[in-house]
Amino acid sequence: MLHKTQPINVLIITGEASGDLLGSALVRSIIQKRPNTRFWGIGGNSMREVGVDCIHSVEHLGVTGFTEVIVKIWSILRIMTQVAKRARLSKTDAAILIDYPDFNLRLAKRLKKLRIPVIYYVSPQMWAWRASRVKAVRKTVNRMMVLFPFEEKWYLDRGVDASFVGHPVIDRIINVDDRMTTRDNLGISPSETVIALLPGSRMNEVAQILPTLLRACRELTKSSSQFNIQGKRYRFLLPIAETISEHKLQQFLPSNGPPIEIIHKMTLQVLRAADFAWVTSGTAALETALLGTPHIVVYRMSNLTYKLARILVQIPWISIANLMLGTQLIPELVQDDFSVENLLEQTSGILHDPIRYSEICDQLSLLRGQFGHGGASDRAARVFLETIRPEECSGDA
Repeated sequence: MLHKTQPINVLIITGEASGDLLGSALVRSIIQKRPNTRFWGIGGNSMREVGVDCIHSVEHLGVTGFTEVIVKIWSILRIMTQVAKRARLSKTDAAILIDYPDFNLRLAKRLKKLRIPVIYYVSPQMWAWRASRVKAVRKTVNRMMVLFPFEEKWYLDRGVDASFVGHPVIDRIINVDDRMTTRDNLGISPSETVIALLPGSRMNEVAQILPTLLRACRELTKSSSQFNIQGKRYRFLLPIAETISEHKLQQFLPSNGPPIEIIHKMTLQVLRAADFAWVTSGTAALETALLGTPHIVVYRMSNLTYKLARILVQIPWISIANLMLGTQLIPELVQDDFSVENLLEQTSGILHDPIRYSEICDQLSLLRGQFGHGGASDRAARVFLETIRPEECSGDA
């Protein structure tokens, strides 16, 4: 039996910015409960800041879509082989794999052969598409830690040991000031209508999405008589993900367009302060919904990826807010529907309709109530330690 004073060597992997935040919060909670735990793997700045020895950055894995992955496949496979080799040589005690299923499920198979317990954090959306992957999960994953309550039953019904731990985004938004205080802190005038632009956390997403958002900004300011609200001036804020280089982002910003303000490390504050947001599907869309900000969810991918997704995806909407509420409260503009004209039409339809705007805010408030009071990272840390060291946790309350 391993004594509590002996170290635990843990591999932790994420492939994107949102997973980097989730991973860092989980690492912090585990170390609070089990200080002699050491982490290594793949992450970003947030995971490095809590002491994870990152042998690769999330930027090396940060790509979405079927066809987009093909371009980087050999690099990704090489990284996977390096991780598996180090896991074997370093006598890794356990692995925490965060989302990113196309990489992590393959790695889990290799770790299973090395007899390394795998705890999967943030369920791949198998309930939405490619449900057959649950067979691989059942064979290779020791415990699935899920963020939404309906996911726990979905996995348990299919023979996977799963635990609902809650969503860590609640812990992040709890500490965000109220809207008026946040607007004051950001220097936003009452005479300004703020639109937040969130084009994604990966460069291939940004390249597909940001140009359309910027053209919409330009048209919005040109058509002020049609779209402006009560004579208020538009202000556009772009909170930048840590996985995106500002230098690369700047190349998309035209010199002759309306000013776009890039904001660092204040995504939640920008979303709280905004009157409206244009948000790429994913964690940022959930954050926007839970902060109560009316928004439009957008997404665009390669045509081949989209055609394959249309065949495989089994849900009516891509917004988790719409899925959990059971109705399309939030407009979704995907692929060809994601155009400047549609974006401005949907934006105007909400901003110019106080009743609809208020209804969206009310429904988002109800959605927020379904997520509880926080503490997800702490619960996930307990589940992790119970899974790999049950003898140490048997006496805990």
